[in-house]
Amino acid sequence: MDEDSKLLADKGGVDVRIVGGLWMGKEAKITPRDDDAKAKDFTIAVAGSDPTVISKDTRLAPTTVVSIGREALYTACLQHLMGRFWMADEAGAKGAIAAFDIVVGEHVKVERESGFPVSSQGQQGSQQLHGYYGMPNVAPLVGPVAGDANISLAIGLPVRNPSGLKAFIKQVSDRITPTSAST
Repeated sequence: MDEDSKLLADKGGVDVRIVGGLWMGKEAKITPRDDDAKAKDFTIAVAGSDPTVISKDTRLAPTTVVSIGREALYTACLQHLMGRFWMADEAGAKGAIAAFDIVVGEHVKVERESGFPVSSQGQQGSQQLHGYYGMPNVAPLVGPVAGDANISLAIGLPVRNPSGLKAFIKQVSDRITPTSAST
């Protein structure tokens, strides 16, 4: 969003999903159109991860996926769970923030207002996981899980260098190699 731009939400609740990033310029505003609307009526979810730092002296700009500019203001429940949420000096927020890391400048005013709306009961959907190698259909989907149920969850992240990992595993598993774990 450019400097002095506005994103207004109509009454009745608005759910915005952003793939990539949210950057608000100086004095930009994100807010419900009605003065009596609450932050929970305007939810924004940002998917994306922070740009890679090339070296400690050279960075890609901007360095966060969510950047709230100087004197910018938003009234919403904003979530960015994959990276840093950054607010410049004298920015303002009314609502709720859910982020991996939150960084605020000087003289930032944040007013907490009722949080994210509770999801409705029932099936919430699913996401296909790519690169999963297991036994499919071992536990078929039979319905929603009770809110107070304990769930065991295992999450695997993609390997950056699969051939390097295989070589390392082979090396540490070789009893003859002097750098193996058995020595």
